[in-house]
Amino acid sequence: MRLIAAISASLLLWPVSLVTARSPAELYQAGEYQEAVMELQSREKALNSEPQPESDDSLELANTRLALGMCYLALGEESAALESLTAAERGLSSLDVDPSVRANALDLLARAQQQSGQLTKAEAAFREALSWREKAEGPDSAYWLGVTRDHLALLLLAAGSYQESGRILNASLEATPENEPKLLAQRHHYLARYLLTIRNYHRAIVHGRTSLEIARTVEGLDVASYLDVLALAQFRSGDQAGAEASLLESLEHLRQQPDSLHRARGEAEILNKVGEFALSTEPAMALEAFQEALQRLKQWLPADHPSLATYHNNIGLAAMKNGDYVLAEREIRHALNLISNQIDGLQLGHQRQAEWKQNLAWNALLSGNASLASEETRAACLEAEATLQHLLAEGTERERLNFLAHFDLYSLPACAGEVDVLHRLLANNKGRLLDNLISSKQETGEFPFHQGNLGRNLVFVDFVRYRKPSSGSWTAAYGAVVELANGEVSFVPLGEERVLLRWLTALSERLSYRSLVIGGQEVEPPVIRMEATLRKLHELFLAPVLAALPAETQTLVFSPDGSLHFLPFAVLLDDEGKFFSDRFRNVLFVSSRRDLFDGKAYKTLQGGRWDLVGISRFETRDQNPDVPWFIEDLGDLPFVPDELKSLKAIAPEGSREFLDPTHPEELLRNMEPGAAVLHLASHAFFRDPDGEEAAWTDLDAHPEILLRSGLALSHPQDGDDGILYPYEIAQLPLEQTRLVTLSACHTGLGTPLAGEGVLGLRRAFALAGAQSLLLTLWQVPDESTADFMFSFYQEALRTECPSQTLWSLQSQLLRRDGGLPGDDAALEEAVLRYGPFLITHRGPIREVQPKPAAAKTSSQVFWWRYLLWIAVFALTTLVLTWIAGRRNRRRLLASD
Repeated sequence: MRLIAAISASLLLWPVSLVTARSPAELYQAGEYQEAVMELQSREKALNSEPQPESDDSLELANTRLALGMCYLALGEESAALESLTAAERGLSSLDVDPSVRANALDLLARAQQQSGQLTKAEAAFREALSWREKAEGPDSAYWLGVTRDHLALLLLAAGSYQESGRILNASLEATPENEPKLLAQRHHYLARYLLTIRNYHRAIVHGRTSLEIARTVEGLDVASYLDVLALAQFRSGDQAGAEASLLESLEHLRQQPDSLHRARGEAEILNKVGEFALSTEPAMALEAFQEALQRLKQWLPADHPSLATYHNNIGLAAMKNGDYVLAEREIRHALNLISNQIDGLQLGHQRQAEWKQNLAWNALLSGNASLASEETRAACLEAEATLQHLLAEGTERERLNFLAHFDLYSLPACAGEVDVLHRLLANNKGRLLDNLISSKQETGEFPFHQGNLGRNLVFVDFVRYRKPSSGSWTAAYGAVVELANGEVSFVPLGEERVLLRWLTALSERLSYRSLVIGGQEVEPPVIRMEATLRKLHELFLAPVLAALPAETQTLVFSPDGSLHFLPFAVLLDDEGKFFSDRFRNVLFVSSRRDLFDGKAYKTLQGGRWDLVGISRFETRDQNPDVPWFIEDLGDLPFVPDELKSLKAIAPEGSREFLDPTHPEELLRNMEPGAAVLHLASHAFFRDPDGEEAAWTDLDAHPEILLRSGLALSHPQDGDDGILYPYEIAQLPLEQTRLVTLSACHTGLGTPLAGEGVLGLRRAFALAGAQSLLLTLWQVPDESTADFMFSFYQEALRTECPSQTLWSLQSQLLRRDGGLPGDDAALEEAVLRYGPFLITHRGPIREVQPKPAAAKTSSQVFWWRYLLWIAVFALTTLVLTWIAGRRNRRRLLASD
C-alpha cells in the first residue's frame, strides 16, 4: 500500500555509510524481513547510544522504529511490532513534526493493534490519526484522509459495527476519482468484503469482479486476496464452479510469491474455502482441509493467536458433521475462547460469535446432552438476536431483506425445546424489519412484555418456520408457540413444509377445476377431493394447535409464517366435517405480536370518507400492444359498477366513487390523506416463480421478485404502465386509513420470507400505513364478490370490527352453501366463493361482539327497498283515490 511505501521510503534517506549492499527498504520490498530487521536494529542501537540526540536524530529514531514495526508485522511478531510502533509514536509526540507524519505513525500503530486483537485501542488510534489527517495540508492530504477512513471502516467491520463501516465504505467509493485505479480497486474490494459480511452476495460479486478487473490493470498489485473474497461470494450465491475457478487462480498468484506470513495466510484461506465447499457433502474431506489450513498458519503464528480461531471453529463444525461431538465441542469452544480472551472490543451481536455459539449449541443438542444444549442455546440466541437487531437497524430495505433470507434465528430454540426463548425471540423480532420501515423511530430494544398482556379468553398463536436435523440433512417444518391469556406458553410441532406445499397444490388444483366447471367447461377432476384436502390440512397444521387451547377461548390471534400465510384457515374441516370458521367468534391475523399493541390512532369506519375505486374495462394485447404479457388475458369485470354503487349507498357522507377513471395511477398517487376506507375493485396478479428463481436467495440477483405481484388498473398511457407495483403502493398516503379492501384475485399471494411476512401487496399496503387489509388467496367469481362485499361492509359499519365481521360472514355463508357431507360440488363452490378472503390487522383488539344474524346481500336490500317503494306508492294512490272520492261525493250532495 502507498502508506507502507511512504514510510519505508524514509529508510532510503539514511547516510550511505550505514547502508549495506541493499537498504532495509529494498530488503522489505523483496520480502527479506529478517535481514531488514537486523539492519534496522543496528541503526536503532546506534541512535540510542548518542547521549543527547539532536531533533533530527530523534526523528530518524522514530522513523527507524516505524520501519521495524512494519517488518515485525510482516514476520507475525506482533508483540515486538507493537513495542516498536508505540515507542515511535511516543517519540514523534514530543517532536514538532508535520501532522501527516503523526497520522502515518498512528495509522500503522492502529493496524498493529487490530492484528493483535486490541480493537478498542485500534479504533481510538485510527480516530486520532484522522484528526491529524484533517490538520495536514498538501496535495495528497485528501488522499491519505480517505485511506485512514478506509482502515477505520475495516476495523469497525471486524469489530461488528456494521452500520458505520458500511456508511464509510460506500462514501469512500463514491468519492474515489477514476484516475486512481489502485485505490478504486481497493475500495471495490473493501465494499465486497462488507457486503459479504452482511450476506448480500450478489452485490459482493459485482464489486468483487469490478475490483479484480481494475486490479489487473495495476502493475504489481497482488490480486490473490481479491480472488479469495470473490470466490466466497460466488460459493455462497450458489456458483460453485465460478468459486473454484477463482480459488485456483488465487493459488497460482500465491505460489509465485516467496514464503511469508502473507502467503501462508492466503494459502490457509484457500484451504479453508475448499473445506467450506466440501462441508455439506464430504465432511471428512472438509475436516482434512481445515486441519491443513490451521497447520499452515501455525508455522508463522503462535497457538493462541486470534487469527486461528476461525480454523478451530471450522474443524469443530466438520467434526460435528462427522459425528465426532467430543472433538467438535473442544474445537468450537477453543475458538470462542481465543476471540474472547485475545480480542478486545468485539460488539455484542458480532456475527462470528453468534454463529460459533450456535454451532456449540447444535453440537450439544445433536450429542444428546440436553442440559448443556439448553445452556448453550440461551447464550447463542442472545448473541444472535443482537446480530439481527444490529443489521436490521440501517441499510436499504433490499440489503436487509437479503440478510434475513440467510439468517436463522428460530430453528435452534425450536429444536432445543426452549419455548420461553423462542417465544421472546418471536415477540421481539418477527416482522422487525417491517416495523422499522413503518416507523421512523427504529426500536431495537426488547419488547416490553408488561405492556403486552393479552385480553381475557384470548389466545395468541405465533407460527414459526424452522429447520430441523433429519437423517444427516435439514428439513423445513412448522411449529406454533401458543400463548394463553395468563402468560403460559407452549410449543406445538406441526407438519413439514414439503407436505404443506403438496396439499396447498392439491387445493389449488381442485379450486381451478371447480372454477372451470362453473364457467361451463367440461374437464376431468383432480384425483384428490376437496374434502380430503381440507381435512388433511386441518389435521397437520391446525388440530395440534386447537388441542392446546382452553375450552373458554373465544378469540384467536394468528401470526402465520412462511407458506402458512397462504393457508385458508376459515375453510379447513375438522374430523366432524365442520369448518374452522364455525368454532370461534373471531380469528385475527397479524404480522407479529407487537401489532396488537400499536398505539397509532386510526379513523373509525364511519369517521371519514370512503374512496371507492373500480376498474371494470381492460384492454387486450390485440387492442394495445403495450399491455404487458402477464396481464394480456384479463377480461372485463362487469359487476364492478354495481359493487361500487351499492357501497356508495351505505358509505359515510363525503365518500367518493371513481369508476374507470382516466388516469387511475395518478389518481391514487395524488389522493388526499384521511380516507377511512380505500376500496379497490380491479384485477390483481401474482406471477409464480419457477426454476432457479423459485429458490431465490438474493434480491439483487433477482430484483423481479419485488415485481411479481401488482394491481392492474388500466392500459399503459401517458408514462404510466397501468400497473401499481408494491414499491408504488408503499408510497400511498394511507397513514390514517382504517381499512383497505382489495376486491381482486390473488391479492394475498407473494413471496414468503420466514419471520418477515410476505413480499407482495399485503406488505406494501402495511408500509403505506393502513391498519387492516382485506385480501384474497385465489381467483374469486366476479358475480358473487359484489354481494359479499356489500354484506361485509354493512355489518362492519355496525360492529366497527372488520376482522370479526369477515370471520362471521364466512362462517354463515360456508354453512349455508357448503352442502351436505359428500356433496363435492356444493363444498367446492362455497369454498371457492367465500374461502379466499382474509384480513390482516394492526392495533388493539376490540371487544368481541356476539355473532350477528345473517347479513342481507345488496340484491336483497335493493329488493326490499323496491317492495317498500311499491307499497308506499300503492298506499299513496289509495289515499289519494279515497280523498278524491270523498270530494266527488260532496259535490254530488251539494248539487242535489
